[in-house]
Amino acid sequence: MDGWYYVIGQDRKGPVSFEEIMALVSSGSLVPDSYVWRKGLEGWKKMKELSEFSADRSNQTPEPIAPSIPPTIKPTQKFDWHKVDSGRKIFTIRIGPDRGQETEEYGPFSLEAVKSLLNENRINGKSLIFAPGMEQWVFITDTPLFEMTGGKKNLPPIIAPEERRKYVRRPFVARLLFHNNEEVYEGICRDISIGGLQVLVADYPVAKGDAIQLNVHPDNSSFSFVAKGKVVRVLEGRRGFSIRFEGLNAEAQASILKYVENDE
Repeated sequence: MDGWYYVIGQDRKGPVSFEEIMALVSSGSLVPDSYVWRKGLEGWKKMKELSEFSADRSNQTPEPIAPSIPPTIKPTQKFDWHKVDSGRKIFTIRIGPDRGQETEEYGPFSLEAVKSLLNENRINGKSLIFAPGMEQWVFITDTPLFEMTGGKKNLPPIIAPEERRKYVRRPFVARLLFHNNEEVYEGICRDISIGGLQVLVADYPVAKGDAIQLNVHPDNSSFSFVAKGKVVRVLEGRRGFSIRFEGLNAEAQASILKYVENDE
C-alpha cells in the first residue's frame, strides 16, 4: 500500500511505499513506537498499533528513544462518525489555538459544511470540533475528516502535548427547555458571565423576548447550574441566541465565576 508518511525526530516525511517503510524498519530507522500515517487512519499512529506492522521484530536493533509526539485523542465510542446525518447541524468548531489567536467557537455546522471548511483551508487539523456524544473537544486531525475529504489538502498535523492538555476539555454544554415543549435541545455555551451567555444550537424555536430555562452541565459537575433568562438576540441563520439571566441564584453565580476563572 502506497502513500505512507512517517516521523523521524520531529520531521514528517513521505509519501513512500509500504516496502520503503519496511526497509526503514529493517534498518532500525523506524521502530514500534515510531509514528506513521496514511489515508484511512484517524491521525498519526504508533507502528505497533497497526496490524500491518504486527509481525515479530525480535531480531531488530534495540529501540531508540521514541519521538515526543502525543497519542491520538479519540471521540467517545458513543459518537459514530459514519452514522452522522451529513445535513444535520450538530458540529461546533473552535478556532484560535490553531493560529495563535483568541479562542472563538462557531457553529453549529453540518458534516458537509465542516468538510467544505476543511477543503477551503478555513479550518485545519489543529482546529477543534465538538458534537453531542463526544467526551470533549477533539482535534480535527484525530477524526476521520481527512479521510472523508479525500486527504487532498494537508497531512494531519502533529499536536504538541501541551496543546492537548490545554484545549481539549469538554465545552460548557446547555440542555434547553422551551416553554412546554417536551423536546430537549443541546447547545454549546460561549461568552459566559453572570450577566448571561450565548448558546450555539441549530434551529431552536425561539424569538427575541422569549423566556428560556437552561440546565448547564460541563464535564466537571462543580460548574453545573440551572438558570432562567430572556432571549435578547437571535443569531443570524438561527444558529443560536444570546440570553440575559434573570434571578440568577448565588449557587449559579458561584459556578459561573469558578468556570470563568478556570477557563483556558
